[in-house]
Amino acid sequence: MGGECRSEAFLLTNAADTAVQAKMVIRGVPGAPTPKWLQVASAPWTDTRRHQLVATALPVISPVAGVYTLNVPAGMTVPVWLTVSATGIAVGSYSGSITITGNNRTLTLPFQMKISGVAMARPRLALEMWDYADGLTTTTGITKDNLSGGLNDLYARGTVNFTDKMSLEATWRWFSQPNGYLYVDAPKKGKPHYASVSKSLGHEVDLMFTWRAITNFELNAGYCFFLPTATMELQRSLKTGTSKYAQYAYVMVTYKPKFFSTEKK
Repeated sequence: MGGECRSEAFLLTNAADTAVQAKMVIRGVPGAPTPKWLQVASAPWTDTRRHQLVATALPVISPVAGVYTLNVPAGMTVPVWLTVSATGIAVGSYSGSITITGNNRTLTLPFQMKISGVAMARPRLALEMWDYADGLTTTTGITKDNLSGGLNDLYARGTVNFTDKMSLEATWRWFSQPNGYLYVDAPKKGKPHYASVSKSLGHEVDLMFTWRAITNFELNAGYCFFLPTATMELQRSLKTGTSKYAQYAYVMVTYKPKFFSTEKK
C-alpha cells in the first residue's frame, strides 16, 4: 500500500570455520544501489546472563560505496531484514535483485515489490513494546521457572597444617540468589506474582580435620552448620524466625591398597 512500511527477512548461513564479511548489492530498483526508501539491518548474535546466545537487536547497516557489509560468524546463521517505506515511491511493480558475495561464492535473490494505488490514511500511529519474561514486569507471564534461576556461592577457605600428616581446613560460604524477589503463588488482587526480599540465603561454615596416619590410609572428620536468613525460610515455606540452623557431622576412612607394582624396563 502507498505510505506503508513493510519488512521482510532472509537467513544468511556461514558453514565455514571462519567468520565471513559478506558484501550485498541492490540492483534493478529505483534508487539502486542505495535506495533511500530501503533500510537494511541484521540481527547479530550476543550473549546473555544465562550464557545463551540470542539475536534480538536490529542495528542498521549503512552502505559504503553502494555496498552493504554483513558480518556472519563461523558456523552461524544471521537474519537480514529489509524494511521498505512506500512513501515517495510511485505506484507500480518493480523487479530487481540482491547479490551477495563472500567466501568465494555469489548468491542472487529476487527483489520484487508492488506499490498499490491504495494509500494508508494519515495520520497513523503504531506502538510496540517488548520485554524479557524474567524481568520485573506485570505485562508478561511470570512463573516459578523463569523468575529466579541460579545460585551465587561466595566462599573463603584456609588450611592449618599441624604436622605433615595432620591438617584442619575451614571454609566459610555465603549463599545468595541473583534477584531480590521471590515468586508468590497467590498474590493479593492487583499485586504482581513476586515479592521483594533480601538476596542473601544464609551462611555456612565447614570444618574438616585430616589425618594421614600411614601410607594409603587417611581419616577425615568434618562438621558443618548453616545459618539461614528470612529469605531462605520464605523459600522453604517456613514462618520467619522459626527455623533452626542446620548442622551435620561425618567421619570418613579412606584406604587405598597397593596390590602390585611393576617397574618400567
